[in-house]
Amino acid sequence: MKRITYFIFLLGSLASNAQIKALVGGTLIDGFGSTPILNSVIIIDGTCIAAVGTIVSTEIPASA
Repeated sequence: MKRITYFIFLLGSLASNAQIKALVGGTLIDGFGSTPILNSVIIIDGTCIAAVGTIVSTEIPASA
């Protein structure tokens, strides 16, 4: 139950701010069987995912 509450809190905090956020350094699994992306970067702009890649290939905005 704690995990569900934390996940809902995380989603709510992402949606409430229209600023750019960067999730950096995790392992990204797409759910379709592709190879997981190690050291991933996910750029979130407001409520939209703006970019996904690796630390090497994806630029992290200064405002993130």
